[in-house]
Amino acid sequence: MFFYIKRFSAALVANKRWGAIVPLSLLLYLVYAAAMDLRYSIIQALGPYNPEIPLAVAHNPVATIKFEEIVHQPGLLFLEGFSLKQVQKKIVVLKEHAQLADETQLSQFVHESMSIGLGQDHLLEITFNGGDPTVGKILVDYYSQRLLTRIEDGLTRSKTLSTISSQRPEFRGDMLISTHRSLWEQDRLGSLVVVLIISTIFTMILVAYIEFTNPAFKSEREMAQYLGLPILGIIPNVDRMIGSIPETTS
Repeated sequence: MFFYIKRFSAALVANKRWGAIVPLSLLLYLVYAAAMDLRYSIIQALGPYNPEIPLAVAHNPVATIKFEEIVHQPGLLFLEGFSLKQVQKKIVVLKEHAQLADETQLSQFVHESMSIGLGQDHLLEITFNGGDPTVGKILVDYYSQRLLTRIEDGLTRSKTLSTISSQRPEFRGDMLISTHRSLWEQDRLGSLVVVLIISTIFTMILVAYIEFTNPAFKSEREMAQYLGLPILGIIPNVDRMIGSIPETTS
């Protein structure tokens, strides 16, 4: 067994050019995914942005947080338990997205596809980046409405409804939908690993086929075994010997 392992290892080194199959397969997959997978960016702008405006805390009937905390910690909006359940109800009717009925998968999907940040003209932008515009519209619309609702509740709780009502955010225009293609997206990592494994296995099988279908003798042991003759001596590889001699300068 050790002999065959050693022989296969030597074959991998001798046929290392076939190792190019692995990175080539990964590159071809990424190019194919970029060509076939159209990505959508859906943005809803809200404004004006005032970092001091209070927002109601979802799990506390009296507490509030500042608007800027949502910007720095989007999970306070996107991954809130109540919001996830409401989004789940809206998406579950789409039969092709039945997998998102699982709360864990939905939470991961929202975490990867939704973002919130400041855009042009000091407006807040709630953004979806993903491959399904139908789900994207649902998410952007819901979380935009949810954010405004929490602002209203926060103003009421903090008793500042009248003093800063003029700074209350509202929708600024309709949703903006744009398309783009990208060579890399995080959700392709799983498929990329599968391609890596398959291409590696295929390369190893190819090298093994080349090696074990080659009728040439690979060692003195093979020659003695197949010819049934004793080995009296061997002629060393002169090229290797010359390559191992260090160069000297006079």
